[in-house]
Amino acid sequence: MGRMRAMALWMLFLAAWAGTACAQEEQPKPKEGEKEAARVRPDRAMFFQGGPMTNRRYGGGATDWIERQMAWLVGQDAPVKIDQLGFGAEKRMVLNLPVGGVDNFETMRDGWGVEEIFTLTDEQSKALGTLREEYAKDLEKLQQQLDEANKAVALQVVELRKQYEAKANGLLPAEAKAEKEKLDALAREFYDERLKVGDNYKPDLQKLQEETTKKLAEARENQDWRAMGDVYRQGQEVLGKVRDVVTEMTNVTYGKMVEALSGDAQAKVKAEIEKLQARQKQEQDMRARWQQGRPGGERPQGEAEKPPAPQGDNF
Repeated sequence: MGRMRAMALWMLFLAAWAGTACAQEEQPKPKEGEKEAARVRPDRAMFFQGGPMTNRRYGGGATDWIERQMAWLVGQDAPVKIDQLGFGAEKRMVLNLPVGGVDNFETMRDGWGVEEIFTLTDEQSKALGTLREEYAKDLEKLQQQLDEANKAVALQVVELRKQYEAKANGLLPAEAKAEKEKLDALAREFYDERLKVGDNYKPDLQKLQEETTKKLAEARENQDWRAMGDVYRQGQEVLGKVRDVVTEMTNVTYGKMVEALSGDAQAKVKAEIEKLQARQKQEQDMRARWQQGRPGGERPQGEAEKPPAPQGDNF
């Protein structure tokens, strides 16, 4: 997915997500002393007390998206969530019903909580809220197991890939093989440094995720989703800084690649790099023009507001 496509998708995601939330009926105010988990609508309760692991319409999707965008920019592994697994016929129960839930068979909506169908005593409501909290904690433990299993398999895949890359290098003439191995070393160096960039920006990412959760809670409470635009702008500011750092690193590495080669290989790589850099400049110009039509900027008169066409990835 190209950089511009990623930015466009984020905007479309936030717009659709806010529109869905605004269409929901207003949440009732809690009775005095009533526990939050027992009063919220079941689809919202799942965000707080374990139904879907990440309810994409009510917050999980927003923070996940930020995390995945950062991971994509700096080459970090985007976390594999439990809700990405295959659950077969039990998919709705796991992903769309709260603990103590009744399915409504609406594909695009979550089910009901039993408290919406049956009359519960205060004690039963409290016990139900506790169960949902316990489920969320147990789910976190399973997520940790999944992380460990994924890491073990990933290491095996990396080792297998290295073996086959070595075999492919062995097919090249001696001089070309030596230069190809130099390019391989440059790539490893580049990606190691790019991961460090992600580590440097972790505090900013954490702050952004916390701000997203806060703004989302305020939007739900006030039924006013305009503030989510602030979250988008903050996200673009952080991601933009990271993008600029990575772009500079990429251009430096391009220079090292050209120096590592000779003859026709050097000329071919240099020509390809020039094409990539020209496309990169075009993307930057398109992004700047598009941002003129976003909040805080002015779009040139007569120009329609639309996201730029995707241009693909660099390096």
